[in-house]
Amino acid sequence: MYPISEKFKTYLKKSGREFETKVAIDDTTVLGTSSIVEFDIEEACIDEEEFSLGAVISSRLNMKLKTNIDISSNAKVQPYIRMNGAEGYTEWLPLGVYYVDSRNVKNDVVSLACFDRLILAQKIYHSGLNYPTKMELVMNEIAVLLGVELDENLFINQDYIIEEKPDGYTIREVLSFIAISHAAAVKINKEGKLEFIKFSDREIKETLTTKDYATCNITNPTKTYLRVVANYNSDIEESEIGAGEVDETLFFYNPYITETMLESIFNDLNEMSYTPINMNWRGRPDLEAGDWVEIVQRDGTILKAPLLRNKFIYKGGLKETSSSPSYTAQQSEYGFGGGLKDNIKQIEKRLGVYVLTTNAKSFEVNGSSQVKMVLPISAMDDTSIEFTIVIVGQASTDSTLEVEMKRDTGLFGNSYKCFVREGWNTVNISFLAKDIPQFANNIRLMLRMEKGIFTVEPQQAQFYAYGANLLASSGIPYASVEDYVDIGEIININENAFVTFTEDIKVEKTTENTEMEMNIINITDSIDILMEVGE
Repeated sequence: MYPISEKFKTYLKKSGREFETKVAIDDTTVLGTSSIVEFDIEEACIDEEEFSLGAVISSRLNMKLKTNIDISSNAKVQPYIRMNGAEGYTEWLPLGVYYVDSRNVKNDVVSLACFDRLILAQKIYHSGLNYPTKMELVMNEIAVLLGVELDENLFINQDYIIEEKPDGYTIREVLSFIAISHAAAVKINKEGKLEFIKFSDREIKETLTTKDYATCNITNPTKTYLRVVANYNSDIEESEIGAGEVDETLFFYNPYITETMLESIFNDLNEMSYTPINMNWRGRPDLEAGDWVEIVQRDGTILKAPLLRNKFIYKGGLKETSSSPSYTAQQSEYGFGGGLKDNIKQIEKRLGVYVLTTNAKSFEVNGSSQVKMVLPISAMDDTSIEFTIVIVGQASTDSTLEVEMKRDTGLFGNSYKCFVREGWNTVNISFLAKDIPQFANNIRLMLRMEKGIFTVEPQQAQFYAYGANLLASSGIPYASVEDYVDIGEIININENAFVTFTEDIKVEKTTENTEMEMNIINITDSIDILMEVGE
């Protein structure tokens, strides 16, 4: 939160707020309110759709100016805002330091797209330091490379060391690793200095009431973190602290992590809890990404959330959109992405790979054991795989749902029997298969009801596996009765056969694994038909 005067704070709470703006170009030209048509500023302290550590996000300024001056390429742009009221003007509040990325002129209006100095962090980091060295020295060198100062409040633990020269990493990645080590994100602040957003600071900076916002929607249940898992050095080396479910776990990759750092991160974030929200409101230019607020709802309920994403909009008046997103429990981190139509979505992180599928169409389970879902898995080495099956469905009567997983060599794991009552049920099975030799196979989910029918609606059955040695490209499943493949996608089968589904089905390239027979395309391996697409 940027410090402002009491007068500024008082004016911000009033109705009928009066703002004045100006912008400095290259420290030489200053344009006032009459020249500024509009502008918006986007900032964030996460790089996913949920809370995360180590985000290095360049803030963006979009500005329209009515001016005839020549604004040079890469010109420095510094917007300011102040307020006017019964007691006169407030001080000027800086809104950041940006550099022109692109320009467009139309009808004497110049449109500028600008970014702060973090945009330069995308280049490879060529360090001139001798290693091992302190993180503090690395941070100092990066600041010089970016052409920025370090904020005086930025704290780097003197005991944190980078053992080896970070060859091959970008500046952004190294900044991210250092920020993760301090339970933080990285930003360029309103004065143009490099700074941490420390997530251990969860002090409420402002209370917002119904007078402040137009809409404030709760987008998901309250999110709480009770466990942290760090991956380092390779995809199979990881360390964790705490106890919690997947949706209560914060995952990250950091090759420089130590047990001391991990313990510090856990202490900073343990039991951190926020309500995911999306809010349209009057806006506060002094509040920044990462600041915590409490929001009083119309029924008197009080929500607490960090402003993880902000968009600040000025068009004579001021408004803002802010959000604190999260995944649902099923989507959490390596869970289900949502909106799947039984195509295989793989989310690959350096922590490992999740391979998952869900049903696009409804299906019924009866007294016959049938393949209802297929999960293709390839493991590049001996590994352990965690399987999870979640099925939400409606039973016609009290019964037992039998669940098995099979591969070509037979039963995979154990058989499971789950009692279901008449009506709605949630079946959740999770188990760890240890020390599985290298293999590539389609894992078939077999379901059978002892009696009655179990009906599952679209996207209500999810089948996924997690393993450090799983390949990101595991193939595609053969099409069982309930399987569905999106029309319009190109599917790569072992880099040999490409089948394009358009309005008219056709084979663009045919190999010995692909054949056209009447209105059916068969794609086969050496054992059986992998997929059939027909009428």
